[in-house]
Amino acid sequence: ANQIKQMQDQVKKLRAENTRLKRLLRQRAGKTRIGFPVARRAKRIIKLGGLWAGTPEITEQDIAQARKEMWGKFGDRDL
Repeated sequence: ANQIKQMQDQVKKLRAENTRLKRLLRQRAGKTRIGFPVARRAKRIIKLGGLWAGTPEITEQDIAQARKEMWGKFGDRDL
């Protein structure tokens, strides 16, 4: 009986956490990880430092294109 009570308490906590996370996601709808609206994210420039300092600026579109080229034929390889 005690074990059942503990499990019921865990389920209640998990449901409360699930509700909290859903609410948080709804609040952040339309925003990126760092809080920029999606429309502004595409125009944002990512500046590189360290060994990459001085290289041309890379945009989100550049990164998307590179990912498309890298992963585009990933499933077509023969093993």
